[in-house]
Amino acid sequence: MADSADPEVAHRHLDGIEAVMETHFKYEEKQIGAVLDGMDTDFDRAEVFGPIN
Repeated sequence: MADSADPEVAHRHLDGIEAVMETHFKYEEKQIGAVLDGMDTDFDRAEVFGPIN
């Protein structure tokens, strides 16, 4: 049951999920950045999309 879970264990699980999501989004940003860099356009990527690394 969720209400009987140890808060420390739940916190560790959430930390793990956070790490996985952060890694995933960094990967996605790199993939999108590569596509945007390959486009022959005159827009400023950072201006349009913000800080994509």
